[in-house]
Amino acid sequence: MSDEIIEPAGERASSHTSGRMSGRIQIVGRVSGRRHWTVEQKLAILRDAFGPEGSVRAAVERHEVGSGAIYTWRR
Repeated sequence: MSDEIIEPAGERASSHTSGRMSGRIQIVGRVSGRRHWTVEQKLAILRDAFGPEGSVRAAVERHEVGSGAIYTWRR
């Protein structure tokens, strides 16, 4: 046996990042794919984003929806 370390493709750290990152980063996404919003849900999110105390950023984080969708729904 050899003392050579074999890593799966894509798992090697480049010389640019070696030493700066330790461990792995896991990205967890939605498994189900696209989400479908009812008209009532969209209106509630828009009220949350553009109401008197509203904030698009807060609505995006609270409802886990993209800011682009919010502006599209507003149109």
